[in-house]
Amino acid sequence: MRTAVPPPSYVEACFSPPQPPPSQSHNFYERFPWKPNLLFRLHPDPSKPRDEQPWVGELFVKAPSVARLMREGFFVAEANVIGEEGYITLTEDHSRFEGEEALWRRQYRFTRHYVLRDLQDPPRWAAHLMCRARDLLPELAGIRINDFTHHHVHLCMASRIHRGLVYYFRVDKGGINAIYENMPLEGLWPWPRRLGEIVLENTAQGGSSHSSSIGEGETNLVMNHAVPRPLEPPTYDESCNPTPIPPATAGASSWNRYDAPKAIFFQILPDPRLARGEQLWFGRLSVKTDNVPQVMKEGLAITPESILQEEGCVQFTKDAPEDWMNERWPYTRHWYLRDMAQHDDGGGPRWMAHLSCMAANFETLARIRPCDLTHRQVDNCTASANGETGPRIYHFDRKRPRESINCIYDDLPLEGLWPYPRSSESTTGRRPAGATTRVLQSDARAHSGSRP
Repeated sequence: MRTAVPPPSYVEACFSPPQPPPSQSHNFYERFPWKPNLLFRLHPDPSKPRDEQPWVGELFVKAPSVARLMREGFFVAEANVIGEEGYITLTEDHSRFEGEEALWRRQYRFTRHYVLRDLQDPPRWAAHLMCRARDLLPELAGIRINDFTHHHVHLCMASRIHRGLVYYFRVDKGGINAIYENMPLEGLWPWPRRLGEIVLENTAQGGSSHSSSIGEGETNLVMNHAVPRPLEPPTYDESCNPTPIPPATAGASSWNRYDAPKAIFFQILPDPRLARGEQLWFGRLSVKTDNVPQVMKEGLAITPESILQEEGCVQFTKDAPEDWMNERWPYTRHWYLRDMAQHDDGGGPRWMAHLSCMAANFETLARIRPCDLTHRQVDNCTASANGETGPRIYHFDRKRPRESINCIYDDLPLEGLWPYPRSSESTTGRRPAGATTRVLQSDARAHSGSRP
């Protein structure tokens, strides 16, 4: 005889226990319409090498806008985990790895997989976290996403699809941000950070630590070894009074879309007194404009406002055979710049520029500041009337200063990065002062009506 099940009481119906969250759809990470372009490598104990860690994590993130995650911070927590998509694998086949990597993977053969998503709608990112360990218990069972902090990040790399690397950090080498330079980042980003106390540890060079207090309003950018800070979203006060951050600029292809010929070319050396092979880096600046005389008269200057920050990137160019310098300087950093003034008809900036600097390592590239470049660092400069194939109207070579020529304005002093002629008498490469004096005297006679 079937026993009737009584209905729930009033108290049970009104005060029922919380129900589990609804089941999520599977394959969220695979279906997210983007490619992985952000990687965090996590070590629970950053002071120990990889083969002594209880577990090692790799967080692969698909993010259509890495720059936005830099500006707003990248935060992960248990709430971001799609529980139904987690699983564990045991890897036995390591044939595609060799040497120490194969040995390490044979030891860390258990992998726990998590799938995470941004809680905004539509989501800004999707992520796949893989944590490898020697055993399931207790290592993998004890992992908690809420415990992750930027101090656990051993390596971080971010790229822009089809454009190259935009961020790189390694705990023993330092970091480079090709988009926002030294702007403090939040969340899981390991570098640079803003803290209330300077705590510097030069682990790469074996330096000693030191601390110092700071005054009100000062900003401190420090490396990964600093006072611990929990990984959590900003507080209510921080949300209402956020730190000013630069707005997003144009898209990633504004340089390619700009409809003007490449007309001005600079070759830049950090120390023109040294031979090219002895330089720390080598730079090239290409300028697109349809009005070279205007750029001459008004000067060509690089300011922080002229840099399109979201378009910067770093590339590894050693395998490119078309340039012999790639062997010596295999890393190239790119900046894209624009004139802050617009055409009179509202047709956009009057010029755009592409600055590329090649160096032997990331550390050198991270120290280059386009706004610090001066005309004294220009080794060679040419300008043409109608693009690269047009007639040359300006030429300067620091090795042959007497061959310098400006076919438009002759000895009119130029400003900004233009290396010749300059108003300063000490500038290398100027013609004798008498040449300019004779020109000015002849102009004065012509205006006064006197004969020579």
